[in-house]
Amino acid sequence: MQITTQQIQTIMPNARRQAGVFVSALNVAMAHRQINTPKRQAAFLAQVGHESGQLQYVRELGGDQYLSKYDTGTLAAKLGNTPAADGDGQRYRGRGLIQVTGHDNYLRCSLALHYRALSDAQRDQGRLRDRLATADLRLSVLLDATTGNGSVSATTATGRVVHGPTRAELDPAHAQRIIGITDDGDRGLIALGACQSYVREVNARN
Repeated sequence: MQITTQQIQTIMPNARRQAGVFVSALNVAMAHRQINTPKRQAAFLAQVGHESGQLQYVRELGGDQYLSKYDTGTLAAKLGNTPAADGDGQRYRGRGLIQVTGHDNYLRCSLALHYRALSDAQRDQGRLRDRLATADLRLSVLLDATTGNGSVSATTATGRVVHGPTRAELDPAHAQRIIGITDDGDRGLIALGACQSYVREVNARN
């Protein structure tokens, strides 16, 4: 069950136009995390409304003195921040509508986002393979112009003749191998992105 902009404005009167800004993201988040009953949605929206000041803030308010509680001491250690007074309180202050706070939670969110990108890439590649297997999709490649004149005639819907590069359709076995190669490449790039994000987080602490 999706919520509407008007419903958000009723739940969070101070949200005003911000309700329209975040309604799509909230619906996607609820669908993805199975927040799909009235009680679950009520709890989620109540927490979001409280943490964000009814969608007004996506960055935790407060100066250095307030944020110092995240910099040193028990709470800082629990959040994965360094024990030294090195600015982790400011760096990893609460952000987002749910106010994600602390180094370890930032890292978990980053890894989860990369995991979702990997899952989406694998799903898309699976769909391509299924379509190839059922003849719903065919792959073709451009032929080297040196093997011929480099163009073929084609008839458009209006009956005019046009010229374009020569293409050859791949047999399903070759097409499946190409899909497998691109799948491996996509996963490699996503994994590399996750590693780079982790390195940036580590370097930011030094």
